[in-house]
Amino acid sequence: MERMRDWGLGPRDSGAAVLSLYQKFLRRFFPSLSSPSLPPPPPVCIPLGMLDDFPDGQGKPVVIAGRKIVIFRLGEEVYALHNACPHNRVPLSAGITTGHTLICRAHRARFDLKTGAVLHGPARKPVRIYPVRRTGDTLEIEVGP
Repeated sequence: MERMRDWGLGPRDSGAAVLSLYQKFLRRFFPSLSSPSLPPPPPVCIPLGMLDDFPDGQGKPVVIAGRKIVIFRLGEEVYALHNACPHNRVPLSAGITTGHTLICRAHRARFDLKTGAVLHGPARKPVRIYPVRRTGDTLEIEVGP
């Protein structure tokens, strides 16, 4: 009881007063915890290989930073997507491309290779895309948090 008085609290103070005091303590001694939001870590660029390592018009599955990703090359353009259909988790690396459209083999869901957007169901959620940078014939993929 004496300690509560030392902290400016009496026996009838509510839990809200105790919580407020605890929050003040955290802000004073742990300022990084009380910041509203920390900026996300910057994305990391990881080398993928050479342009010729990826067959034209086909998906090539890779694992980068623990993530299953499929790389599609269409001529000189390269796209990277999460290698699972959001509808039923079937690998998209077995999918068929027509233009910039990827068709999942399981239920014929269609996705835009550039944006990951659903063009035709049964999938309702888009596929996550990863930016690919090309420097000459060398490819890098940008993997964020």
